[in-house]
Amino acid sequence: MIEQMKKQFEEFKDKIANSTSESDVLGLKGQVMGKGSAIAEAMKSMKDLSIEEKKVVGPYANKVKQEIFGLIQDKLEALEWDKINKKLSENKIDITHLD
Repeated sequence: MIEQMKKQFEEFKDKIANSTSESDVLGLKGQVMGKGSAIAEAMKSMKDLSIEEKKVVGPYANKVKQEIFGLIQDKLEALEWDKINKKLSENKIDITHLD
């Protein structure tokens, strides 16, 4: 179970690094956090695990979820800043000849 989460998290990190739009990032969020994802399956199957397994799987799943949300937030901010910087570079004002 943890191996599946690790694998999906590593794939997510590669994909989010290469995403170029907000919709790409949000789509990745749905794939990694939505129904059928390794994380969702792990959380759903927690009820069937022993106490010892819950102590390992639960904190790991929560850690991965927090890291995913952090990466998503960082990427969305970076995309927004890229958009702002692109607009600023396209709309240059020449202030040297103001009369």
